[in-house]
Amino acid sequence: MPNWCSNKVSLRHDDPGMFEKLYNAVVGGRCLFGALWPCPEELLEEPKSKPTEYYVEKYGHEDWYYWKRHNWGIKWDISLQGVPKHCLTSNTLTFRFESPWCPPIEGYEKLISLGFSVDAMYYEPGCTFAGTYKDGDHKSHQYTRAEGWVPPMSDKLKGEFDIDEDVYADEE
Repeated sequence: MPNWCSNKVSLRHDDPGMFEKLYNAVVGGRCLFGALWPCPEELLEEPKSKPTEYYVEKYGHEDWYYWKRHNWGIKWDISLQGVPKHCLTSNTLTFRFESPWCPPIEGYEKLISLGFSVDAMYYEPGCTFAGTYKDGDHKSHQYTRAEGWVPPMSDKLKGEFDIDEDVYADEE
C-alpha cells in the first residue's frame, strides 16, 4: 500500500483543441495521463508474449511499470473522477488529486512539452516532503520530524495543505 501524496494543480493551455482534449478526459472520468499519452497496450499484457529485449527496443522499457514511471512519474494514473465543474475557468483547470508516493513531475514535464502551463504544489506527510512545481521549476522541501522543517516552506504551501510546522518540530 503506498503513501499518498496530496496534490493541487492548475493546468492552462491557449490552444482550445488541446484544452478540450484535457477537459473531455476530466469530464469523461478518464485518467489524466492515459488520456493524453496512454501506456502502450503491449506493455500492459500479462504474461508477456515476447522476450524482454523486444519491449525495451520498441518502447524503451520492459513493462508498464517502468514505462509509466518514466513517462508519468508515478506507477498509477491520476483519476479525475469527481473533479467539480467549478474548477474550470477560461482555459484553466484547477483540481486536487492523490498520487502514489510522489508528485507526477515527469507527467508535468510532458504536459509542458504539449504546451500546457503547469502550476502545482504537493505534500506527502508520510515520507516527509512537500514542494512546488511551476512550468519546469521544481522546488522540493524534505524535512525530518525531529529537526523541524528544512528548509522553511512558503506560507502558501503550508496553508494549502494545512501544515503546522510546530507539530513536526516538537515530535521526536
